[in-house]
Amino acid sequence: MRQNLLKWLLWSVGIVLLVPVSVFPQECFEKGDVIFHVGPPAVWHSGIYIDWNSSLDPNSRSSHRVAECITEGIDSAVVRGFDAFFSAGAFQGVRTLHLSAHERTLIINTAIEYATRDQAVYSVWWYKHPNFDPPHFRCDGFVEYCYEIGMNDPDGGIVPNDTRATLWPRLQWNRMFPRDNARLDTVCILEPSADDTVSDTIAVTVYLSDGDSGSGVAKVELWADDDSLDRLEKTVCGHGDSPPTH
Repeated sequence: MRQNLLKWLLWSVGIVLLVPVSVFPQECFEKGDVIFHVGPPAVWHSGIYIDWNSSLDPNSRSSHRVAECITEGIDSAVVRGFDAFFSAGAFQGVRTLHLSAHERTLIINTAIEYATRDQAVYSVWWYKHPNFDPPHFRCDGFVEYCYEIGMNDPDGGIVPNDTRATLWPRLQWNRMFPRDNARLDTVCILEPSADDTVSDTIAVTVYLSDGDSGSGVAKVELWADDDSLDRLEKTVCGHGDSPPTH
């Protein structure tokens, strides 16, 4: 009996270990990506990731900002912390399109403009009317309009030729690509060269930048190829060029 129980436990643990961690929504995003959650009662909601405060911990949700249109009457288009977005519903994940840095800048600038300049009104019926006074948006219409401006295509955006009846956040989700963690594929150490033999202490300096429109470099890691050597160093840095790492 104990042997059968032990076999059953081992089999159960094995099944659990086979479940990939990727089934959980990832919280990795680039400026201008669209984020989604499902709030009660099972309603999808979309917003736009804006940026993060490089002076704060990148692993804290409150360090990041999103722009969204929420159902709270006037001033419904807001810029607030990602922690508020995350806690308002069941976080589904992040979606993106193949956008240039210029397009992403236009998307987030448009989102910030309407979320901070005007007293936008949430409206299910007038889902995407930026020229109203005040502007009227639905959450998906707000995201769609920002993408149309960023992509310079009034009839394009995420869902081309959308209408009040055809646009909804789940359709935006389906028409976008999953967001993966950014990875640095190749690095080159210029000095010393591969043919040099050095017996003394070597100081390795790393300069890393995500460009003017990047979301910020969260981590820089240096590893030695030789397994007998210890890990060199890891540093956490903010937006723009990273500080030298030795």
